[in-house]
Amino acid sequence: MPSSPLEHAPRAEEGRSGCFSRLDRIHRRGDFQIIRKEGFRFHSKHFVWFFRLRGEAEAEASARRLGLAISRRSGAAVRRNRIKRLLRETFRLQRERLPLLCDVLVSGKSGLPSLSLAEVLAEFLKVQAQLRAALSSSSSSSRQAKAASTAPLRR
Repeated sequence: MPSSPLEHAPRAEEGRSGCFSRLDRIHRRGDFQIIRKEGFRFHSKHFVWFFRLRGEAEAEASARRLGLAISRRSGAAVRRNRIKRLLRETFRLQRERLPLLCDVLVSGKSGLPSLSLAEVLAEFLKVQAQLRAALSSSSSSSRQAKAASTAPLRR
């Protein structure tokens, strides 16, 4: 019997269990900069979320990756580490909701309070819904632009 309501059977995504491995993390400074520059940006109450869809050429070992940028302005080391643990757990539990080849960068706003997992999950779900809306509107506008460019000219 699970000791916690969040424990459940391991998932089979990409052949790994429900862990958050090294392959699921964004490590390089250049990757962080690209995500900040080219990605979708969404603000929530406590975080700034960046999402970037990678192309097939950029596909690495993990389909979805997470990067965390929690500065000292967010609080002492104990608080920062707890926030990072909560964000990693949220990502681990909800990563199937994200598009494939999606990089997520989470930046904490200054003066973060003590948060619960439920609060972080709620913020993620709101932002994830905004991401879906942004992706659907950008794909529909690109389809309209493509249709307009291929339509025959009328005289």
